[in-house]
Amino acid sequence: MYSYCSYYDYYDYSDYDVISILTGLMSLAVIWVISLLLMALMIVAMWILFKKAGKPGWAAVVPFYDQYTLYEITWGNGWRFLMLLIPIYNIILMILTYIRLAKAFGKEEGYAVGLIFLPHVFVPMLAFGSAAYHGVPDVASAPAAASQEWVGYQQSGYQQPQQPTYQQPVYQQPQQTQTTYQQPQQPQDSGFRLTFCPNCGTKVEGSGKFCQNCGRPL
Repeated sequence: MYSYCSYYDYYDYSDYDVISILTGLMSLAVIWVISLLLMALMIVAMWILFKKAGKPGWAAVVPFYDQYTLYEITWGNGWRFLMLLIPIYNIILMILTYIRLAKAFGKEEGYAVGLIFLPHVFVPMLAFGSAAYHGVPDVASAPAAASQEWVGYQQSGYQQPQQPTYQQPVYQQPQQTQTTYQQPQQPQDSGFRLTFCPNCGTKVEGSGKFCQNCGRPL
């Protein structure tokens, strides 16, 4: 019986399999080497950043302690890195940490965006650049800014205005004027009076006690 055999039935796949395996191994090796180089670059960059912040540079090569040091220079409390164990919140915490890292070295929010999306590029730029550590954001920067502002005022000839002295008014009690009350003098009785008799109505002059007309008593 005739059997149909195609071209592929006689093709030897052994060479193709070897080439595929070698290509895959080379790709993995390249990825592995690039990953090691990026890891080494980040370790060196964090070493320099830690030294700029006054921390030991070798902390960048110690697991967990590198995160403790990073959160200490950005938040002021290194144990905050344990909150990375909280799901979902750890993503928010890492974003906020990169923002505070940018502010700690005098950078704006735009540089923090680069740290979030391209850390292997912007972290070395921050380390090898001229950026200096300004302290923990919102903690050490406020007193330093206030002192620099005061020094600027002194250099510009600023003089603090003198506060007006308040003098308490002296209260003088008003002098009371004593008024002497004079009793009105009563008119002296001269002994002469003019009356009318209640009985007959006759006018009676003098100090008599009886009516001269009817004789009734007044």
